[in-house]
Amino acid sequence: MPTHRQQPAARVSRLPWVPPTPPASSPRHLSGERCPPGIDATFLQPTGCMPRPVRGVSSTRSISGLSMDTITRQDRITLKNLKVADFASEETLCFTATVMFDGRPIAEARNDGHGGSTFVRALQGQAALLAQAEEFAKSLPPASLDVERENDEPLLIDMTLDFLVDQLADAMHAERKLRTAFNRDIGNKVLFIKDGRLLFLKGIKLKAIAERAAYFAKLRSRQDQPIVILAELPADEAFAIWKQHVLGDKPR
Repeated sequence: MPTHRQQPAARVSRLPWVPPTPPASSPRHLSGERCPPGIDATFLQPTGCMPRPVRGVSSTRSISGLSMDTITRQDRITLKNLKVADFASEETLCFTATVMFDGRPIAEARNDGHGGSTFVRALQGQAALLAQAEEFAKSLPPASLDVERENDEPLLIDMTLDFLVDQLADAMHAERKLRTAFNRDIGNKVLFIKDGRLLFLKGIKLKAIAERAAYFAKLRSRQDQPIVILAELPADEAFAIWKQHVLGDKPR
């Protein structure tokens, strides 16, 4: 059975934080043969995947090279105005943020990035709401740390507000990095989905295509099955599809 550990009342240091690693410049595992303007090409299946960012009950966060497989799904506690200092993030994520509870700002959170806990301080007049948020966080399911243990059992840690804030900050920061990588890819490559795979035309830059509608129509005419071209989709929809394939997520 999983080992259950209750967090002490005093704030304790977090396990070392490893920055999320989005694609360096593009999904490096995506590949395709060089394609001339005629759009004849042989496409190869993507291989490999990246760690997933933290979000929801069963998302993955990397801690010291290991994965943490639990962050509770909830929408009452959120963060705004997240500011991250990557250069100062040594053992934990160095950040500041405004903690929101049911859509209202109630506290400021900060972590100095040196391995200590995240401190949450109530905004003026919001101490009562902060106390409610802390009680709500404690009512959430415990977090499961998938760490190397002799009996291969996960380590369960009771949820607290500062721990939840840590996870939310990590998730938001990872999402921003992914969005940056996506914007770089969608602007430089002809990305499309074919037979459940994310592919691109090697050697063809999207920004160099003058008549995109005609080019995309010709690309479709050369395929033996329907394709979805990401550049034709709304940005948020294209990002969701790109992230699903790059991170290896399954559609929910």
